[in-house]
Amino acid sequence: MKVTSSSQNNTFLRLKPNTFTSICSVIADEANDDMGNYTAQIEFSVLEAIRFCERDHYWFNETRDMIFQTIDKQPVYQASTVPVLKNIIRITDAFCYDGAGVNRKLVRIDPADKDSVPSYGIPASYSYLDKTIRLFPIPSGGPYQIRLIVSPLRLKSIENPNELYPWFEEACDMIKARAKYLLYKNYIKDADLAAEANNDFIEQRNVLRAETSKRLATGRIKATRSY
Repeated sequence: MKVTSSSQNNTFLRLKPNTFTSICSVIADEANDDMGNYTAQIEFSVLEAIRFCERDHYWFNETRDMIFQTIDKQPVYQASTVPVLKNIIRITDAFCYDGAGVNRKLVRIDPADKDSVPSYGIPASYSYLDKTIRLFPIPSGGPYQIRLIVSPLRLKSIENPNELYPWFEEACDMIKARAKYLLYKNYIKDADLAAEANNDFIEQRNVLRAETSKRLATGRIKATRSY
């Protein structure tokens, strides 16, 4: 993804850097990159910051609506055929709805633990590895509805650098601080500025974690957009 970072003092960008283009521009301005010597490095640092931060759970990257249907006699479900599996980072719980009003919690087992002799019936357990779910016993009859409780959810990748993006709308200060830390540590090689940016990142992360705990306690979870 190629965008042109600007070092112009744009008031709007400073107030709300909520797109990939705008957050890169703000970082370039704060890093005094007037000549654009670190444009590519800034962009890479922002993307790397997102990859690092998306492993944590915040109010805007939670979902409880990842559902798919079983297929008779099919034990394995992959992201290539079940799109909801593409954005999974970690499965917290899984349930099977049998269509007769019974919602069963599935027991997670190790992928290496599988029946030597296949059995069939209503799924009671599952394994998960590399975007692949295997159900035990093998679904027979049905179809059954599998509901996954996922936390956190990997948000859709940035496709348009000028469109709003949830990581920048809800966590721009944290992402910016992490990206600046990576920029100073890996490219500009300034240990003092890197340490300062990392301290800012830790502070911003703590603020978001506290806000997430507050929202979870009150049930005010923000619905995640389909980006």
